[in-house]
Amino acid sequence: MARNVALSALLALLVGACVSPTPYAPAQVFGGLGYSEERLEDGNYRVAFYGNSLTDVETVDAYLLRRAAELTLENGHDYFTIEEGYTDADIRLFSTTMGNFARYTSRGLETTYHSSSSGIWNTENNPHIREIARFDAEAVIAMGSGELPDHKAVFNARGVLESSAWESALSGGD
Repeated sequence: MARNVALSALLALLVGACVSPTPYAPAQVFGGLGYSEERLEDGNYRVAFYGNSLTDVETVDAYLLRRAAELTLENGHDYFTIEEGYTDADIRLFSTTMGNFARYTSRGLETTYHSSSSGIWNTENNPHIREIARFDAEAVIAMGSGELPDHKAVFNARGVLESSAWESALSGGD
């Protein structure tokens, strides 16, 4: 009996982890769910946040900015600039009758798992097809101190942390 209770509790914990957005936490490996950073040769950093299919794009972007701001302050700087960056979508079309049949990313169609006899799927208003999207964002940031430079993507690190954008993402947009 105790074994069944423990097994049920473990199963509930595992299922619960799968049905909530990715929390703001470090990833276990670079490219895993959560945030990560990598120091580059020139002193810049590559910062990333990878979300699961329940983490919306706004949250992914807000968490990336939050981590960049925290990292900037941890390194004794006042601001950061985004030198290059992107937000990517990994979209899978899933049929409740046939399973996965297509995968799209911002680079276009990558994989087709199944096709219909005509070679064309009608996905519009089809109750058997679900779109599952997962977002990730990466940026190379440069940090600085003092007066903000004239740069199209400059962020005051303290200002980012004081804004409500990422706090709204933490609370689910409430």
